Amino acid sequence: RLAHKAPSFILFAGHGPYFFRSTGPRDFVVDAFMDDAQEAETLLRQLLCDRLEYAHASTPEERLHRNRLRKSTPYGEHEAWVGRDWNRYVPGLYWMTALPTRLADRTGLPLDRVKEIALHSEEVQAGLLLVTMYRDAGDWRPQSPAIDSFCLEIPGLFSIQRIRPRFEAANTFLETAAVLREMP
Repeated sequence: RLAHKAPSFILFAGHGPYFFRSTGPRDFVVDAFMDDAQEAETLLRQLLCDRLEYAHASTPEERLHRNRLRKSTPYGEHEAWVGRDWNRYVPGLYWMTALPTRLADRTGLPLDRVKEIALHSEEVQAGLLLVTMYRDAGDWRPQSPAIDSFCLEIPGLFSIQRIRPRFEAANTFLETAAVLREMP
């Protein structure tokens, strides 16, 4: 069934909700939350198309590790999602990541280097690379130090390590907001 909540749609299926959010006149984001990694891989592969800008599949914990900042401050808890601007950089490398060559070209990401570190890579269609970084979605933690270092050193990739020290050092809400504006 499809429930409308302007400007998004929520699809409820047997294995969990799928959120479709409009992010522009011709753009949308799909968030799917499911318990089965095989189903996540199947959905990711079904959504691959020539107009795709970026896609990944990961556990919620891996996404938190790569894209969520959080700290306690005298004025309260400060939390932020970062690394989501695929116009400036590739948001990260996860268990499975779809990388269009036009995104790599725009951000300066050397796809040959990504292929070297990936467990598996395949060109699923002309101009669209799908990389798998580890065998199972839940295997991200032991691989994380290598992936984190790679994201930090390779141009065109977002790395939370670039922003975390400044985020943690900011003493006021305004200082923290200024840091976060640099890496949306």
